[in-house]
Order: sequence, then structure tokens, then C-alpha cells
Amino acid sequence: MARNSIRLRARSSTQDPRYSRNGRYRKSTFSSTSEFTLIEVSQEVAIRAKAFGMSIIYHNRNRLPPQQAEGAQYVSFDELLAQSDVLSLNLSLNRSTRHIIGAPEFAKMKDGVVIVNTARGALIDENALVAALDSGKVWNACLASWGAI
Repeated sequence: MARNSIRLRARSSTQDPRYSRNGRYRKSTFSSTSEFTLIEVSQEVAIRAKAFGMSIIYHNRNRLPPQQAEGAQYVSFDELLAQSDVLSLNLSLNRSTRHIIGAPEFAKMKDGVVIVNTARGALIDENALVAALDSGKVWNACLASWGAI
């Protein structure tokens, strides 16, 4: 799923469903120099993002050794939110990560960000995500699961 989401966004081949339903189209502002970001680095996803010419930044509890980071740049959580064009969540759900992405985090993101959640749905506050999608803050959300589990 993450690979396909990257492909769609990187090639700018998709259109915003809110616009297409109304007969209008929105051109993507995504470029090959965009930041692809990871929470809890997934090397396989990063390798695929690099194939599209994306630079990779990440946030993790601990900075990875250079050989594991494979050229990805470690940044703070706030920097990750502010710089992301595509934000991929690849982390486990626990008390500290439940709703790690909510209204305050969406407010720190660029307009038109793409969210890819290959992990548990409860990492993202559903109500905040719907509001972010409606407002255009989030351009697209690719979710492997949805809900409080």
C-alpha cells in the first residue's frame, strides 16, 4: 500500500476527489525534491521513496546508526511534521502513540500533505483527520486500517 501511495503522489497522476466530484481538478504541487518522512523508519518504504527521487527524513525514538538510516536525515518530531509532503506512519500502537497525529499535529503540517498509515488506525485521531481532509490540509490519506483498534 505504501509503495502504491508513493507512486501515485510522486507521479502527480491523481486528482483530489473533492475537486473531481465537482468537475474541477487540482494539480499536485509534489516534486522530486519533496520530503518523504517516516515515523519509525521502515527501510523498505524508504528505498521505494528514494526511487522516485525523494529525500528522506525521519523521526524515531532513537537516532539510527548511519548504516541503518541509509542516507535518511534524522529530525525532531515538529520538524518532521513541518517539512513533510508525504508522512508515512510505521510504528506500533501503545499508550504513548495513540492519536500521535491529531489536530495540533495537523496544524503544524504543510497544506496538501499526504498521510500513509500502514500501522494501526488509532495512531491518528479520526475526527481530526476528517477535519484535515475537509479543510484541504491533508490532500489524501492512505490507511491500512481505520478505527480504535
